[in-house]
Amino acid sequence: MGFNCGIVGLPNVGKSTLFNALTQSGIAAENFPFGRGMNLQLAVPSLQPILDRLELARVPLFLPLEEKWYRKGETEVGNRQFVVPDPDGYLIRPFESLGERVFRFG
Repeated sequence: MGFNCGIVGLPNVGKSTLFNALTQSGIAAENFPFGRGMNLQLAVPSLQPILDRLELARVPLFLPLEEKWYRKGETEVGNRQFVVPDPDGYLIRPFESLGERVFRFG
C-alpha cells in the first residue's frame, strides 16, 4: 500500500536534501532563486499605482512593463503586465486587461 506526502519549508533549508536522503533519488539539491518557477498572477484594475510604489521603494522589475496579446479562439485577449520578485523569491505578474480584439493572421 502506497501513500502520498509532501515536504514543506522555507527556501533553502534542506527539503531537497531530506527528500534525497529518504528516497535515494539523487535529485539536484541546489539553491534555486525565484521560488523554483512559481509564477503568481494578479488581475488588477490599473498597473500604474503599483509601478509608482515599486519605483518609490526602488524595487527592480524582473521583466519590464509590456503589452501582450494571446489568442483565444477567433479573438485575442490583451494584457499590460510586468514581473517582479517578492522578498521570498516568488515571481509576481500583475496585469491589467486591454480587452479583446479580432484575431489578425500574420
